[in-house]
Amino acid sequence: MLRNIKTYHGFLLLVVYTLVGLWITPDYGFSIDEEIERKHGLMVMHYISDVINVEIECIEGQNDVDYRSYDQRCYGNIFQLTAISLECFLGFDDWRSRYLLRHYMVFLLFCAAALMLYLLIVAISQDALISILCLLMFLIHPRIFAHAHYNPKDIVLLSVYSISMYSLYKIFDNGQYKWLIIHGLITGLLINVRIVGIILVPITILLLYLNLKDNLKKKSISSLIFTLSTCVSTIALWPLLWEDPFKNFIWAFKVMSKFPWLKDLIYWGEAVPSVDAPWTYLFSWIGITTPLAYSIIFIVAILSVSYLVLKNPVKNRYPLAILGLTLGPILAVLLLDSILYGGWRHLYFIYPGLILLSAFFLKKIKTHFTRIYKWVTVVLILQIIFTLGWIGSNHPFQFNYFNTLAKNELGKFEQDYWGLSYKNAMEILVDEYLVNTEKKEVVSSFDYSAYGGYGLLSKRYKDKIEFTWGTEKSTYFISNYRHLSNIAAYQQKEGPYSNKLFEIMVDGVPICGVFKLK
Repeated sequence: MLRNIKTYHGFLLLVVYTLVGLWITPDYGFSIDEEIERKHGLMVMHYISDVINVEIECIEGQNDVDYRSYDQRCYGNIFQLTAISLECFLGFDDWRSRYLLRHYMVFLLFCAAALMLYLLIVAISQDALISILCLLMFLIHPRIFAHAHYNPKDIVLLSVYSISMYSLYKIFDNGQYKWLIIHGLITGLLINVRIVGIILVPITILLLYLNLKDNLKKKSISSLIFTLSTCVSTIALWPLLWEDPFKNFIWAFKVMSKFPWLKDLIYWGEAVPSVDAPWTYLFSWIGITTPLAYSIIFIVAILSVSYLVLKNPVKNRYPLAILGLTLGPILAVLLLDSILYGGWRHLYFIYPGLILLSAFFLKKIKTHFTRIYKWVTVVLILQIIFTLGWIGSNHPFQFNYFNTLAKNELGKFEQDYWGLSYKNAMEILVDEYLVNTEKKEVVSSFDYSAYGGYGLLSKRYKDKIEFTWGTEKSTYFISNYRHLSNIAAYQQKEGPYSNKLFEIMVDGVPICGVFKLK
């Protein structure tokens, strides 16, 4: 697969990217979902300890709640179980070390997925330049770049999804039975990460039956091997399925297909209930938070690959599979009327598919439309350079990237909805305003992300400030303007928003502010 192409450029790029990424990972703050994700893992860990009748002393207790009745047991837990196991092994017992461990784990998994995706792009394109360009498109998407350093849900799903596409290709490439088993194990892992991974099962079986080289008997045996491997892996890795697997799987699928998050979204300046979000919500967020040249290539790539697949689905069965793995989840969200929030992060996992479709497209136009290919590559290179510059100049707030289509302003869209910038705001407060103070100042917020951000601070910052809830006993108030009511109070300078000390800005839009309380 790699023999005829110079691939060392991509490997070198990934090494540099990984080293730089590990260096900057501590710069990112705490996302609001991280503690609840750890709680999911603790619940499962205690359930496992009950099942095997072995007490695990290094984890704090959740024994007051039975896992069998835990209302969020629909989540897979393999990532958190791994993280908690490492906590125990390494002896981490404080907030900062526990969550920095998870941040490093998320990023390293993302880099491993990038390597698998790069190998896949090389196999598809058989071209060094196309492979590098597509790899850079994957690595240099501002929001995904940021989330790759802390997001324990959506980036983990994106990463395993990428790896599963590689194992799917190996079935397509050589058809060995060992890859059917490996792919089944990875599919079970994917389903554990998020139940949407079940889409890989019908697409894999379709790919097997479209193989004209094999007779019906071999196709059936191959499908059976893959299905059994997937079932064993799924049940073994997901404790929810250890008791009554079929019933519990159906329950989890129903819950996750329409997760009951019932709050308002800020969408084009309006407060929209999550259950009433229009079908355009997903497409709008993808469109305004993805570099424009990428989006144009993605759209054209989808259309061109769809044409090839319709023309000859058997010959183009692997592109058909990638098309299904990319567009299938979007169709499922629309048909099931699933609740989305926080932009399109729940569908970040389709991004690797978009990259692979782009590789198919670029290879095609290089072969048949050389002049157009040259212009496309020039535009794409310029977009990558511009986006990389933006990422560098807005570090570590890349999660707030909007392109020019958004015409972004405070109150138009959700900005730092996960509260990542609280940590950085507290660091700025200490470094620029409290350098010479001898007593500890008290910082307050109404947002749990601020508490988590405080927990991630190193000792020298905690020596200068402490955190409390409410404003009664604090000197400084911090806000990420999460809701329209907060934005209105801020704009009218009401309550704790009356005396602004400083703000963190991204492209002229405030995402977090610190206010001096009188």
